[in-house]
Amino acid sequence: MIGRDELTRIKELRKTNLYYEEKEYLQYIFLKAISQYPKNFIFKGGTCLRICYGLERAKQKYELDLKNLVTVLPPYEQVKNDIMKYLQNKDS
Repeated sequence: MIGRDELTRIKELRKTNLYYEEKEYLQYIFLKAISQYPKNFIFKGGTCLRICYGLERAKQKYELDLKNLVTVLPPYEQVKNDIMKYLQNKDS
């Protein structure tokens, strides 16, 4: 897990603010967690264009579609657990 000093350095390079960089970092953690379930989620919208194609966007929201509603709950719980595990492991 990267620390506040690294995020501060990144914010200065990108001319943003710390809030934006912290949020950006959490988005990448979330995307990593759901990427293990490609059959369940579709990543789309402005955030997708920014992250996947480098297009700048003013809005910051996530758009995910569920491919198969029947299988939503198990991946949701697993994604939540994966994110918690990641955050706990990075602190140690």
